[in-house]
Amino acid sequence: ASTGAPTAPNGLVVTGVSTATSFSGSGANLTSLPAGQLTGALPAISGANLTGIVTGILQVKQVKTTAYITSGSSWTDITGLSITITPTAATTQMMLIPNISTYHASGSTQYTIKIVSSNSTIEYVCGDFWSPGSGVSGNITQFYLDDHNTTNAITYKIQHKHYSGSGGINKDWSGNLNGVSTFTVIELDSSVIS
Repeated sequence: ASTGAPTAPNGLVVTGVSTATSFSGSGANLTSLPAGQLTGALPAISGANLTGIVTGILQVKQVKTTAYITSGSSWTDITGLSITITPTAATTQMMLIPNISTYHASGSTQYTIKIVSSNSTIEYVCGDFWSPGSGVSGNITQFYLDDHNTTNAITYKIQHKHYSGSGGINKDWSGNLNGVSTFTVIELDSSVIS
């Protein structure tokens, strides 16, 4: 028997079991390898061609303000609580989450907020009422799912007003500036929403 390494320049077909202590060369055309038999560290690979994988969350943006901003008797923007976002697809949805630290400067104050969209009309108003004392802090948190149906940039913002009394945001019960108000927009893949 030959003890040298035979060469097969035109390829080699083995119909039975081939046993070797090691293999070298490219394994690019190997198929049907059992996953349980693979060991060692995996190299960095691209997932560009993977399908059927849903991440759920596509984009997250948040803004905040710690300033004392008073409300009036008509709707005005809350400075700093505005977000512009471009949807990745028309079929996604935006979860809009204002979290407002309210302040009732006078008794019987009815303070309210609403979400405004440059793309559509959102007329849901959420309020916070306090009576009879003054100098009282509160909170408004709202979750709204916007079916935007566009790939154009959308600007969302928070507006506020008081229907009675007087007030604003971000002061505590003693009138100190200790509050923080935030606005968060999360773009969600529609496949994770039931």
